[in-house]
Amino acid sequence: MAHTHAPIKTISDIKPGDHLCCIYSTEDEHRTVITQYLRAGLEQNEKVFYIVDARTKDVVINYLKNDGLDVENYLKTGQFAILTIADAYMKGGVFDPDKMIVLLTSETNKALDEGYSALRVTGEMSWALRGLPGSERLIEYENKLNTFFPGSKCLAICQYDRRSFDAEILLNILLTHPFAFIGENLFDNFYYAPPEEILQPNKSEMTLDRWIANIKDRKAAEQALRESEERFRLTFELASIGKSLTAIDGKLIKVNRAFCEILGYTAQELQEKGFAEVTYPDDVAKSQESVRTLLTGEHPMYRFEKRYIRKDGAIVWADVSTMLLRDTAGKPLTFVTHIMDITERKKAEDTLRKVHEQLIKSEDKFQSLYMNMIDGAALHELTYNDQGVPEDYVIIEINPEFEKQLGISRDTVIGKTSREAYGVAEPPYLEIYARVALTGEPKIFETYFPPLAKHFSISAFCPHKGSFATVFEDITERKRAEEALQQANKQLNLLSSITRHDILNQLLALKGYIEISRDYLDDKKTLGDFLEKEEKIARIIEEQITFTKDYQNLGVSASAWQNVNASIRNAMAALPLRAVHVEADPADPDVYADPLFEKVFYNLIDNALRYGSDQMKTIRVSSQESDMSLTIVCEDDGVGISAEDKKKLFRKGFGKHTGLGLFLSREILAITGITIIENGEPGKGARFEITVPKGAYRFGRSEGL
Repeated sequence: MAHTHAPIKTISDIKPGDHLCCIYSTEDEHRTVITQYLRAGLEQNEKVFYIVDARTKDVVINYLKNDGLDVENYLKTGQFAILTIADAYMKGGVFDPDKMIVLLTSETNKALDEGYSALRVTGEMSWALRGLPGSERLIEYENKLNTFFPGSKCLAICQYDRRSFDAEILLNILLTHPFAFIGENLFDNFYYAPPEEILQPNKSEMTLDRWIANIKDRKAAEQALRESEERFRLTFELASIGKSLTAIDGKLIKVNRAFCEILGYTAQELQEKGFAEVTYPDDVAKSQESVRTLLTGEHPMYRFEKRYIRKDGAIVWADVSTMLLRDTAGKPLTFVTHIMDITERKKAEDTLRKVHEQLIKSEDKFQSLYMNMIDGAALHELTYNDQGVPEDYVIIEINPEFEKQLGISRDTVIGKTSREAYGVAEPPYLEIYARVALTGEPKIFETYFPPLAKHFSISAFCPHKGSFATVFEDITERKRAEEALQQANKQLNLLSSITRHDILNQLLALKGYIEISRDYLDDKKTLGDFLEKEEKIARIIEEQITFTKDYQNLGVSASAWQNVNASIRNAMAALPLRAVHVEADPADPDVYADPLFEKVFYNLIDNALRYGSDQMKTIRVSSQESDMSLTIVCEDDGVGISAEDKKKLFRKGFGKHTGLGLFLSREILAITGITIIENGEPGKGARFEITVPKGAYRFGRSEGL
């Protein structure tokens, strides 16, 4: 049976049921890890045991005192206790793994009875080097702990000084701990072999087959990674707007063709510069502020207007959007910046303002410019209620581009209020426009206008009090491009984190074991042990490659109408349904979604089959339409999902299989604004509700199940 466990990244992620080792080489490494581990347990209302051997009780107490903890109080209340090996491992004079586990069980129950949330233990294992009775059973003990800890309210770190233990012992220690501190760094230990695998007989032939398959799979993984990187490169290079990747220190790492054309430099010239060198001096502070807010996490994206200096010295105005890519641990990696050249728009706005100031004297000149602008433009006057409060506005003048972009003719809007012109109950953006018209302060904003189903970038300014002019641009296509790029970046980060990092780590481990195996060609038992370890690594790589194959096209192809019942039918064909009956949706809706939409129902039905228990007989899909959305329900009559698991159900890595199915289902749906939740009642079956917004579903277009 394959063993899975949820990955952990920091000490704060460690929870009851976890079994870790700490292999350290210096006292500073030991103090740093153990102090944080002890402190976390005390602050989380866990009972904490420290078993000393190489160190004294005072050394451990000073660890916590120097970290600012009131240790004496914890000792006094009994929440913190320091034991000797005679109190624990060597109780009775002989080390007995089974008796030690009985002791841990008893102390865990006692801690819970006393009102603590768990028992947290850590022990110095140096006693095992002194030839004490039973110490030869150390690895047996560590292996048995992996049966005891899962599902318990106990957790532990076993401490091993690399300076004292030989390599052979430490290799076995890595085999028996799902998680490992190496120095001060915490790792999800891919060398770990669960207890049921360690006890299996020698399977050398099977392992050899795995080796050969792994060599082939490595090639496939490398090819998949190259193809993914090539898709991102093309999206980046061929974009119609300027794009750049900037290092945390401000150096330009990569720029696309459009960026080079906007600034007049070659890519090589720009990569030798920092962003500040091509920014207009007065606007450097704006760029630095965007960097600050992104690094501190105040905003996920920062948008502003700034000026660049072209190579020929000309000033270029740009609409700049910047976001920060981080690694899986949250460490900042690279700034991704999109720039649109808005120089002509800025000139138009400036010219239009000047023209309005001289409107009476230069009517002909103004009219010519106004009518030939490449952006839509309109002039408005506020209207007021009896209390003198703005209640609407009248459209006084528009240019031809207004008609073109909005699809509204001049005759139907001139002299009309906004309610009449746009057929709406409330004047669009009245609060913003009234503030501009009455204060004289200009306003630039982006918005989605539902009556036209379009996105616009709007600049509003005041030619004279009580009136306002708008210059606007249809940015619907740009918005779609930005969303597509964000999704592509997200996909690249996801696939890269799984393929490049995880697979290369596994391959490094595999090569290491192969190298060591050469030294034991005549020792069949030891060689067999190494072959089992290498088989485990190959199986992990196989699962990772399967993942990239299934989801490498996430967000790449355009969204389209997907039939719900067809997706259910495809899932049924690919899954072993046993005697479970699947009922399709009688309404037979279509949903506007990513082409990977059918993976959602595959994952939902697969999860039900895996975890619904033998009592489950039916999986039912139905839908209900409301005023604003369609709710698609996928429910079963199995055992349901516990309240604790509901909180983590859609997290990446949570689950008993790959830990990615529901996480990716949510990501697939989110591409087109669809959401998914689980609100079934534990013991009465799982119930997933998929909410599709208005306009993203339809009926009667496809053949049902």
